[in-house]
Parts: sequence; C-alpha cells; structure tokens
Amino acid sequence: MGRAFEYRKARKLKRWGNMSRTFTRIGKEITIAAKAGGPDPSTNPRLRSLIQNAKAANMPKDTVDRAIKKATDKDSSDYKEIIYEGYGPFGIAIVVETATDNNTRTVANVRSYSPSMAARWAQAARCRFSLTTNVCSRSKPRRAWSLRTLSWN
Repeated sequence: MGRAFEYRKARKLKRWGNMSRTFTRIGKEITIAAKAGGPDPSTNPRLRSLIQNAKAANMPKDTVDRAIKKATDKDSSDYKEIIYEGYGPFGIAIVVETATDNNTRTVANVRSYSPSMAARWAQAARCRFSLTTNVCSRSKPRRAWSLRTLSWN
C-alpha cells in the first residue's frame, strides 16, 4: 500500500494501544471506587473524580457505565487492593500498592522484580510505619540496578 499508509497505520496503532491501556486502568479504578462507595457519583467523591479523569482521557461514556455496572453485579469478581512491603538495596524501604483480581498472579509479578533489585519482602506493616506517601512512580520491568544508579554523585 505504500510507505505513507504504513506510517499512518503505525501511528494509529500506537495511539490505540495507549488508549486501551489508559481505559483499562481507569475502568479498573472506577470499578473499585463503585464497589467501595456505591454507584452514584453524587454521593461517592472518589468515583466522581475518576469519572472526571475518564472524561479528560476521552473515555467513552458507555465504557464508564459498563465499569460501574460491573461493580454493581453480584456475580462479578471484585478487585482487592493489596499492599506489599519489603526492603531493597541498601535497606531502602519499598511499598508496592496493587489492585488485583488474582492475588497469586500479582504476588508472582511483584516477586519477579526482586532478584534484579536484591529486594527481600517483609511482613505486613513492617516498613509502612516510617513512610509517608509523597511520590507515585512507575518502573520499567526487569531493569538492572547498579551501584552507579543508586549513588548520590
């Protein structure tokens, strides 16, 4: 078909991939918020702010409604918010907050990052007492840590 077509196709597929990841994440958060505080946005401030985030991300209204309906169904699996704690290199406290419907898969994913970071997981509430939530960061999977990346220089 030509180079211009392939270029446009690649651009569209990249945009659609980003949109699907964003919509999935926001839909999961909407489901959790609707289960926790009810399906009415006027009485649930967390749900109201998530719906505003969905509108800002150009998420379709029927997708938002589907996520709320999924939360109110009785036979649906619910997401659990789980916190994993551990110590990384040089004794740095690590707290990982997750929302999952399959605890076993999430534990395996979180532990798969441990060997590359030399982390050891602790008991619940072992690290959290000394921390305050200031930063939300995302890491790339299986990135190798070295002393150079952790130094103060």
